[in-house]
Amino acid sequence: MSETCMSLTAANEQLEQSRMDLDDMHFKAHSLDQTCRQQASMLSTISGQYEHEKKFRDATIAKLEEKLKVMKEEQAQLSREAHECDDSIPELTQMVSAVQGLVAQCEYLKVKCNEELTERKKLYNQVQEAKGNIRVFCRCRPLSKQEMSAGYKDVVDFKGARDGDLAILAGGSSKKIFKFDCVYTSNDDQVDVFADASPLVVSVLDGFNVCIFAYGQTGTGKTFTMEGPECNRRVNYRTVERLFEIARKRSEMFSCDICVSVLKVYNEQLRDLLAASPSSKKLEIKQGSEGSHHIPGIVEARVERLSEVWNVLQAGSSTRAVRSNNVNEHSS
Repeated sequence: MSETCMSLTAANEQLEQSRMDLDDMHFKAHSLDQTCRQQASMLSTISGQYEHEKKFRDATIAKLEEKLKVMKEEQAQLSREAHECDDSIPELTQMVSAVQGLVAQCEYLKVKCNEELTERKKLYNQVQEAKGNIRVFCRCRPLSKQEMSAGYKDVVDFKGARDGDLAILAGGSSKKIFKFDCVYTSNDDQVDVFADASPLVVSVLDGFNVCIFAYGQTGTGKTFTMEGPECNRRVNYRTVERLFEIARKRSEMFSCDICVSVLKVYNEQLRDLLAASPSSKKLEIKQGSEGSHHIPGIVEARVERLSEVWNVLQAGSSTRAVRSNNVNEHSS
């Protein structure tokens, strides 16, 4: 009986130990199962990342291969162009030599042109001097409506106008003839008048002093001849227009600075019409050591185009009108 109890106790202990071992094995199995699940999840994540990176790598490789293809094509094109450049070097060398020859020829022609231009200036101005350094042109205006209404008659005979002769009917059949360099009838327009003045513009740009002015009593048409209405410009405007035209044609060889001054002479005094206000300082004409004349202190407006000249002349005319009204002047 005693031995049986001991065997039973040992069997129970062994059974208990087996149960504990089984529980331990169940726990380990459960832990392993969780670890496997975690590893499977990580494997799935890594596999996804691998697939994504593989696609990105494949796309990058495809782009690089395309770029490599393009670069190889460009390299081949550049290589062909380089060979073409090598082939064209002799032709380009000939072209460079030809251009250098043309440049030398151009320089030679430029020198010859300047020589011819200098000679032309000399001959041209000799012709102008041969016509007379001082020339007097006479322009006769027609009778005004008031003069015709008052019964005045035209006493000027233009039959010898082409030869510069102006005849005044003194009474009966007698005539008094005056000789001028040129005579304009009342039918001659401003184009005819300027045709005789325009050659002097060339002399200005050739370095000669030129003066064109109108002289006559009040009402004879000085302002009409020199300025004229806006729709039909007269000598002043056409002269400056011609001046800029010639300056533009010569711009490749010469640089011209053009300045405008506006003054009037009244009671033997010079008055600057571009001055901001009447100056108490007396203006005088001075002669330089080289023989040229100038007026120290006068305002000079630099101009670069025709419209600027006209604006300056208008400003001078406006100042003249205001100052004339202020001092009750009637003619200048």
